[in-house]
Amino acid sequence: LTPSFSYHERWYFKRYDQSWNEELNQVQKDTIYGFNRVYDFTTSVSLSTKFYGFYKPVKFLFGDKIEMIRHVITPTISFSYHPDFGKEKFKVWDSYERPASDGTMVKQYYSHYAGMKYGAPSQGIAGVLNMRLDNNIEMKVAPSKKDTTSQSKKISLIDNYSVSTSYNIFADSLKWSNINMSLRLKLFKDLSLNVQA
Repeated sequence: LTPSFSYHERWYFKRYDQSWNEELNQVQKDTIYGFNRVYDFTTSVSLSTKFYGFYKPVKFLFGDKIEMIRHVITPTISFSYHPDFGKEKFKVWDSYERPASDGTMVKQYYSHYAGMKYGAPSQGIAGVLNMRLDNNIEMKVAPSKKDTTSQSKKISLIDNYSVSTSYNIFADSLKWSNINMSLRLKLFKDLSLNVQA
């Protein structure tokens, strides 16, 4: 079980305010000088474990060369959260009203620190549940009966096969992310095959 907390702070000596100028019919941008603290944070917790499975192949089907097959399953689940830094209390985002094409007034959101060197927090709350399942399969092969000095050899059947996805509990729609799969096979000592979907 691994909890974590990350905090990011930026110091700026100016900010940009925006408003709608009715006379000029355009956005008016003003530079306000002064000291500004801009921060954001993320907290998360991750839980992971390992399951080991051992399989003894049937001799009359596979012979006696294969001593054992080991399957390692590593499930991982984590949850990360950060609040909506677009809220007024964080003083990062603001809004003004401007006329739309049909004449109605609409609210336009903007960041006081858009274009700044170190960026600024984004709008929107996030609570993301991440799930991942990793698999590794190895085979243990008995040494040659002619060579009494050699030891059993481990051969990788599946170096890694993983499936992962995530779920955003605060999203309005499309809460599930794509399902990602990856497969890595060690074909030879210096050659491996990677497949992703």
